[in-house]
Amino acid sequence: MEYKIGFSRTSMTTTGVASVRTTKEGKDVSIDRLAQALEPKWEITFHNLLFNRGPRLIHLLGVGNPMRRDDGVGLYVIKLLKKTLAKESSAVVKVHRPTVEPERLISELATARETFLIVDAVQTGADPGTIVCAPLADTKFGYFATHNIPLRLIPGVVESTDSAFVLGIEPRSVEFGEGLSPEVVAAADRMVRRLNSMIEGERIGEL
Repeated sequence: MEYKIGFSRTSMTTTGVASVRTTKEGKDVSIDRLAQALEPKWEITFHNLLFNRGPRLIHLLGVGNPMRRDDGVGLYVIKLLKKTLAKESSAVVKVHRPTVEPERLISELATARETFLIVDAVQTGADPGTIVCAPLADTKFGYFATHNIPLRLIPGVVESTDSAFVLGIEPRSVEFGEGLSPEVVAAADRMVRRLNSMIEGERIGEL
């Protein structure tokens, strides 16, 4: 699955965008000063969701098509989270296994007014490896164009909850083929490390 988000480099939303680029040496570097200023915002968005969740869980689910290169990044992130998150983190978040009917799970979470994030590839027009966290409600206003999730589903979800988000990474290629691009893997690994850190920090803070 892949999303498209509409904004320009000079008028980005405050929902959170982080831009990075991988050098030949494998190091991530900011692509410009604006990207440097915006880089932490996806983390701030997620941290705020953790802080304001009350007694309820944050749900994370990955969608995508691993046969279309970087379109499989959401599945990669979820698989890695399941391997690396501490068992005790289940008191804070629930990481859902990939399903052949993600729209059904999304509808159920929305109806129950749960807070959830769909981890996926997103297209913003930024450089590959850009990390984005934005409300799914933006779809209603034309910011997102969905591929695998039926468009008819989105308005119903938006009407049911304002706690649905997309957490994604800008792809380099969504052409047919297997394997993620190096900069997308680097961004996904970095995302998982930061998610682990924030979730563990929230869990310890509640002890």
